[in-house]
Amino acid sequence: MNKFQILIAVVLLAVVQSCTKKDSTGEIIVDHFNYGKKYNFVEDSIRTGNGTWAKIAGGNTFSWLSNGQNFNQNTFGVYPKAGNIKTTFDYTIKADSVIGFQIASDSIYFLNSNKVRRTDVKGKIILKTDTTLILNNTGVTPSISIVYKLKK
Repeated sequence: MNKFQILIAVVLLAVVQSCTKKDSTGEIIVDHFNYGKKYNFVEDSIRTGNGTWAKIAGGNTFSWLSNGQNFNQNTFGVYPKAGNIKTTFDYTIKADSVIGFQIASDSIYFLNSNKVRRTDVKGKIILKTDTTLILNNTGVTPSISIVYKLKK
């Protein structure tokens, strides 16, 4: 063997040794949900049953996470304080509290743990100069409706 072959053998041995798997016991790797843009819908008004609409002071935020340039191209969101709508949501990505939903025409449908559309909570998006989202929860008595305004 000449010196060049020995050098190559040493380099290959070093490369192979650096690829040895190390014990990662206790190490937690978090893979966060990535999104390009976040659109915040803020609770504006609430109605119980067929009653009158009442303003919500300091309403909670329902954020839509989008990888597209348009908020209606997404199907993921976070709604950390959903107490006013009086329901819970199944997490698509539990570690990041991300919920999944579907948009069909101007309607919004939330998914249950089996990825099937829920029938108790659904909404409608109204696209105009003042974009509005209305969510209805018919799973409680009396039903709850909330109007959300897109925060610019």
